[in-house]
Amino acid sequence: MESFETERLRFRAWTEADAEDLFLCASDPDVGERAGWPPHQTVEDSLMVIKNIFSNGHTWALELKETGHVIGCMGYYPHGESNIEIGEHDVEVGYWIGKPYWNKGLCTEALRAMIDYCFRRRGYNNIWADYFVDNPASGRVMEKCGFIDTGRTNILSKLYHSDSRPVKIMKLFNWYVAGTEGKPTLLLLPGLGVSYQIFFPLIELLKEEFRIYAFQVDGFTLGRCTRFDSVDGQAGRVIDFIRTQCGGHVDCIYGLSLGGKILSRVLERNEVTVDHAIMDAAPLLPLPRWLEGPLRYYQSFNVWTCYHWTGFWRFVFHSHYFDVLLDECRKVFPFGGRRSVLDGYKSVYTNKLEAIYGADIHFWYGTKEAFVAKPQAEHLLKLYPSVHIEVFPKMNHGQMLVDHPDEVACRLLSIT
Repeated sequence: MESFETERLRFRAWTEADAEDLFLCASDPDVGERAGWPPHQTVEDSLMVIKNIFSNGHTWALELKETGHVIGCMGYYPHGESNIEIGEHDVEVGYWIGKPYWNKGLCTEALRAMIDYCFRRRGYNNIWADYFVDNPASGRVMEKCGFIDTGRTNILSKLYHSDSRPVKIMKLFNWYVAGTEGKPTLLLLPGLGVSYQIFFPLIELLKEEFRIYAFQVDGFTLGRCTRFDSVDGQAGRVIDFIRTQCGGHVDCIYGLSLGGKILSRVLERNEVTVDHAIMDAAPLLPLPRWLEGPLRYYQSFNVWTCYHWTGFWRFVFHSHYFDVLLDECRKVFPFGGRRSVLDGYKSVYTNKLEAIYGADIHFWYGTKEAFVAKPQAEHLLKLYPSVHIEVFPKMNHGQMLVDHPDEVACRLLSIT
């Protein structure tokens, strides 16, 4: 069984020597009641649980590194073992922690590590979790880690005292899937410093017309810490996704800013079939070398202030567009941090689009960013003379998507 660590916790296999530590935590009725099992009555009860339940190969003891004592438990249940209905390549996670260690951020720290393990080391598609509706604190931990309320509740009769206590079902996506099976496929690629959730209003408008996949860019993921490697690395992930999930063909891809840059590299590599491609405010040209470093750090400082001074910037800008961007920054910054912003801008600012292939390519930008976007459009026009360029009056970087998702939805429908 694999062991791993966080800043304060060590994930390791349970041993019989942990029975006393387990009993100290699990004998408290406030712990078991919230987690769905009866409080342990004796150390022998705890020993039997370790032998018969926790020795399944995917349940870890949470050892506090400072003391060497076990203070909780974290595990996952694959398809066929889960408490709720999940996909074949999905997993359900469960956890609890001893009462003396509540409200110290330890559950959040542990859950983020478990998410990273399930996605990166085990390769699961999506992660599910549930909590009793009378235990909202557990739900807040899930929300901090990027889980979304599915809108479903359930009665899990095999859990302790659960007959009249429904659980709320939450889900965390490696990539977000929505829409109607059998409809044309639409892949959405978000920009730097925002998550796939920026597409939710657009998805709501298009879910009857498309099978929609909203991608997560490394460094700007929800629920797990990741590092941005390069535009080409992310393009490779998109290509692999299209091959494995879409049979090597996708009807339409819409890339916002960095997502548009990644899309341009997908088209440049020409390894999968994309019928329609829309690059919204995509940076396609490198910066002069003398400007690349200073601008990277300037942009990184901007993102840092958006995260730490959110209230100040809301007061300054006071608009729906900036409110959405600030909310997105607050969601993703804890998982990628300043390093991902710096790495992302470095890759964007130093890569030049040299060629592009596709049946139908579109480039969008707003007049408020024309001084930056127009040279990108002109470069693309030289590489691909039949490109469709559309300029949105009085719009800023990605503002059409944020403020007018209905307009974007209409354009996507007309294009496809």
